[in-house]
Amino acid sequence: MGVALSFAGVHIGDTGLINSGILALRGSLTVFDKARDPVYWRKAKHFLGRALVFLGGIEEEEINFLDQAVIALRESLVETPRLEAPREWQNTMVDLGWALQKLGERESDINRLREAKGTFEEVLVDLTSKVSPIDWCSATSGLGSTLRVLGELQNDTELLRQSITQFERSFDVISVTSNQLRWAVTHLEIGKVYGVMSELEFDDEYADRCRGECNKALEAFSGQAPVKIQNDVDNVLARLDRAEAC
Repeated sequence: MGVALSFAGVHIGDTGLINSGILALRGSLTVFDKARDPVYWRKAKHFLGRALVFLGGIEEEEINFLDQAVIALRESLVETPRLEAPREWQNTMVDLGWALQKLGERESDINRLREAKGTFEEVLVDLTSKVSPIDWCSATSGLGSTLRVLGELQNDTELLRQSITQFERSFDVISVTSNQLRWAVTHLEIGKVYGVMSELEFDDEYADRCRGECNKALEAFSGQAPVKIQNDVDNVLARLDRAEAC
């Protein structure tokens, strides 16, 4: 029940379902014994961690969700054999990378971000676009996001260029027709990186590229873009305008 509720909630973005799933998963973990049923136990921990990552990513005041997610996912990984259950291990690693990335970005914690970077790089050794295009895109995007924040915090344009390279790799397996939302989000993320580079190097070319990528994100939709995409684009462009005005 908890796995189904949390999975459905994450899939459709329903925080009510996610919270119900979290309660059910925590309840089941008090009943099921890790020694007797290790597979269910580790999967319950994984789905608990995934649900907490999602909530922690959208509810900024709930930073403790992300801390709890890291703990749950690491506990799951201890019981997940990399060679015997490779896809399960890869999925859990990707979720752990995102938990660390979100936590590091929220707290400007370079050590957490370095952990996220290492996690994504490790899973991408085994996880290829042929194994699972969507999971591979999630991992490469997570690495791109991590490099962007690290580059911004450390004023390191080389890390920012590496970030763009990671995001652009996604276009090998997605297009505006095959995955409209992910295609738009990827262009938006590239736009964010160019915006940071424009601030660091005072370069109008990077500012133009930032605006161009934001426009591509909006143009992915024939009508009005989703509210979150539109708001994120507005925030990126507003930051760019403020930087240029200084």
